[in-house]
Amino acid sequence: MPLRMLTKEGCHGRRERLWKEINSSLAPVDCVVVTEPAHITYLSGFCQSLYEFRSVLAGACLVLHAEGRAILVVDNLLRPYADLAFADEVLDPEWYSGVASAGSRRLGLLGAAKSALGNVQGKRVAGEAASTPVSLVDGLKEAGARWVDLGILLPSLRVSKDADEVAVFRRSVAAAEAGHRAALARLRPKMTELDLYRLVADAAEDVLGEPAQVYGDFVSGPRCQEIGGFASSRVIEKGDLVLLDFSVVVQGYRCDFANTFVCDGEPSAELSEAFLACRAAMEVGEKAARAGVPCRALDATIRGSLGQRARHFATHSGHGLGLGHPETPFIVPESTDTLQSGNIITLEPGQYVTGAYGLRIERNYLVTTEGLELLSRHELRLTQT
Repeated sequence: MPLRMLTKEGCHGRRERLWKEINSSLAPVDCVVVTEPAHITYLSGFCQSLYEFRSVLAGACLVLHAEGRAILVVDNLLRPYADLAFADEVLDPEWYSGVASAGSRRLGLLGAAKSALGNVQGKRVAGEAASTPVSLVDGLKEAGARWVDLGILLPSLRVSKDADEVAVFRRSVAAAEAGHRAALARLRPKMTELDLYRLVADAAEDVLGEPAQVYGDFVSGPRCQEIGGFASSRVIEKGDLVLLDFSVVVQGYRCDFANTFVCDGEPSAELSEAFLACRAAMEVGEKAARAGVPCRALDATIRGSLGQRARHFATHSGHGLGLGHPETPFIVPESTDTLQSGNIITLEPGQYVTGAYGLRIERNYLVTTEGLELLSRHELRLTQT
């Protein structure tokens, strides 16, 4: 079983904030049904592994009652993960016993979810329209409940991270930093991009002590000009540019940072100039960013620092991170977001010149009222040594 990372205090605090926001923006409700996996993690700490058979096609539901009681609904195979979560009660109807044939896995959860809600006649039940099964919503309405859509309330709450969330994120960062170090130290000509991916994933998993989901951009040579892509069988030659931009997922949370370097070689003068321009743009952004700064203004500052090179910068200047990727705030020219204390963000200036090269660098930060706290400390350099 994975380690318990989020805390009881953190999960209870997030549930209290959710009720406060519901009562102030939606009018009082009696129950909340949470079905989006990321939000179940956010509010209860429940997170099933991707690497066990018991998690395949599994679902879950979290029912919150106005008096404060939290009921987690899973099937019997997920009980070990439910026992690590912070809920007052767990309902785990049997789906598969290993003795008899099993039917549809998620259908069995619906009856248990209705049981967790209790008598809903005349009650206001809030939930996530985008992820709640239609059959559950229809069943509640038929039973006399009034359905209230939570809309973007939960994603909005997730924007500012709590201390226990930051702690999980730091663990993700530590694993990814190990992956970056392994890539710089061990990549050799004639290895493939898939070999590079394995170097990174193995190093990350060694730090975590368990299997990990590692995803992102593992491209080389001309593929760098395409901005990104998953690892392929392409052979990396001596002198090829390698763009490495990836995430390691820990309990649903994920970091995201990048470096670009030359495999077993030295960069050209043109490439070095582009890299230094990106470093300078990142430093300008680091100095300008703090809680209260409009994201479109921060984007303009970063692009402006590139001068004429801004025409070769076609991607975003950064974005938020957490249980999603990317997520609010978005540091782009037409952003409507403003940096908030507790945001975890990236800054990632780049240069992409068709027929020549593609590169970017990226770091992760915690936003405070005073500025940025650097979270990722991987090396930003164009050479392996």
